[in-house]
Amino acid sequence: MHGLLRRYKTEKEIEFRDRSAEIRQSLEEESLDAEESRRERDNYEYLQRLRAELHDMRTWPFSVGSSVKYGVVVAGNVIATVMTVWGDCIKHLISPGQS
Repeated sequence: MHGLLRRYKTEKEIEFRDRSAEIRQSLEEESLDAEESRRERDNYEYLQRLRAELHDMRTWPFSVGSSVKYGVVVAGNVIATVMTVWGDCIKHLISPGQS
């Protein structure tokens, strides 16, 4: 799944980069009238927002490194919980009358 998301992200980035270059080239040409120029600038701004969203897109839960990090955090929490419960059990066994 991680590979598919990375491939999608890369393909879209290339598509957005190429389209941005086309729009910039179109804006540099003097043959555009004011309305066409405004439309191209609006398209360019929209495309830049899409690129920002794409950049923020996460492929997290599917990478090996992230899974290892998640596993370490979960294991740490489990160990801490077990140690706390174990300590409370020992404390209650040693002095059963006190809570």
